[in-house]
Amino acid sequence: MDRDLIGPLLERLVAPGGVVLVCSARSAADGRNGWLEAYDEARRFWSGARTDHRRYRSDLAAILAGTRFHLGEPIAAESSHELSARDLASRMLTFSGSSPAVLGNKVNAMLHDVERRLLPFSRAGLLKEVVIARADVASTPPRER
Repeated sequence: MDRDLIGPLLERLVAPGGVVLVCSARSAADGRNGWLEAYDEARRFWSGARTDHRRYRSDLAAILAGTRFHLGEPIAAESSHELSARDLASRMLTFSGSSPAVLGNKVNAMLHDVERRLLPFSRAGLLKEVVIARADVASTPPRER
């Protein structure tokens, strides 16, 4: 998306008193997901990238500068769940650099390799994932009466 167009577009689309939430969820990168480094290494390998694959997070304040939006306090929540190494390997197919369109006939090899890399971190084939979800909040003033 063209970040210079987002603020004016949202200003046209959001009614007075309306709210925009920009949501994201990520695996906690603070050591609680012991498998994350191996997973990121596999992502770099299979996408052919030599750089870090952390997702870009735009600066909502900069995007909405000069609009009628006011930033509120972000909302954050944390959860955890168990999933298989195969589930995490399959998640890699959702990233553009390691999508089936990019990998072609290497999809099964990638799934096997990622699963092999993650199994040492599992218990009975399952891994625990701690996820941090966040929503940035921007609101418009209510309509004047």
